[in-house]
Amino acid sequence: MRVGLKILTLIAGIAGIHLLMIQSGAAGDKEIILSVPGIPGPYCAYGVEKRLLELDGIVRVELHWKDETIRAVIAEGRTVTAEQIRTAVKLADYPYAYSIIAP
Repeated sequence: MRVGLKILTLIAGIAGIHLLMIQSGAAGDKEIILSVPGIPGPYCAYGVEKRLLELDGIVRVELHWKDETIRAVIAEGRTVTAEQIRTAVKLADYPYAYSIIAP
């Protein structure tokens, strides 16, 4: 399963496909999940986290090193688009490949 997810992420990145994953969370919150394979360290993660938290509607951002994902939690009743996420990551100057995926 782990290898399959990495291959899917690679294919999605090459094809320029960005799938938006919105999943029910606690108390009706939703999540957007970014795949960040090989994220090198906390400095890069902090930059992305900071920019995501600046988006209206994002209430929490969590880095999951083991899964190589960043999860952004959206408040109930709020909307955040894939384009807003891509812009935030670009503003964070994140230089590595990533994708917005469904787990």
